[in-house]
Amino acid sequence: MNVINHYGDTAFDGNKWIQFLTDYADYAIYIAILYLGFVFWAPYYIEKYFIITPGWVRGVKRAWVVWNLLLSIFSLYGTLNISPYFIKNMTTLGPKETLCVRRAEETIKGRIGLCMALFAVSKLPEFGDSFFLILSGKKKLAFLSWFHHVTIFLYSWYAYQQQSSIFIVIAAMNYFVHTVMYLYFALAEAGYGRYIKPFAMYITIIQILQMIGGLTMTSMTMYYKHQAEAAGDYKACEGASWAVCRGQMGIYITNMYLFSEMFLKTYVWKTRDNGSQKKK
Repeated sequence: MNVINHYGDTAFDGNKWIQFLTDYADYAIYIAILYLGFVFWAPYYIEKYFIITPGWVRGVKRAWVVWNLLLSIFSLYGTLNISPYFIKNMTTLGPKETLCVRRAEETIKGRIGLCMALFAVSKLPEFGDSFFLILSGKKKLAFLSWFHHVTIFLYSWYAYQQQSSIFIVIAAMNYFVHTVMYLYFALAEAGYGRYIKPFAMYITIIQILQMIGGLTMTSMTMYYKHQAEAAGDYKACEGASWAVCRGQMGIYITNMYLFSEMFLKTYVWKTRDNGSQKKK
């Protein structure tokens, strides 16, 4: 971690990252298309040309344990850096200045800027969740799984490239949630699933709370922008464009609906149905 901290504090130049994302913006679309092609077509070809043996599945699961653990550690690093910074700004500067003002240390310099850049590009390796599922024999992924990955990947590429002042909202909350979530996945794939299964519901709850928090802060930003522009001051909240605000709002609304639906199906309706069956 000291090496990463030193690089962030002394050598990180976010301008190069932003320039790359700008010059190759179309690559994000190609990557998303390739990912979706794998999600929808790979199960068919794997089933047709490969034999999924128990030994193969065990090997995939071992690799998946390591992968999830690495993502959890990575997310913890981001959480320990981004969350205190974000909370400090919210409490000392206030919501309006925190959400509306673009800051160089959040995108192009320093340790915080590095964590933000890493968050933006980390949405690509997170496609690995789907790869491991399919390679272990999963024939069809849930809509929530691939939709969530694709939308967050595309939005993160665009929002960081735009140096959006509200991108830190997603980063701070998502880093925290993923720290917990990927640790849970690592333990589950390592064979401790029956011991930690009761915690799955609470992970889904914090994912839903993440969406509610994001919706609230994005709505506040849009209100501040409208308020400033109504007064003729177009620079008072120029840290996030309307396009970025709409994109972030759309992601939070759709994902809140999908995670809430999953929660209801898994923990409310299913429990109710099971209770009815027992009574019969």
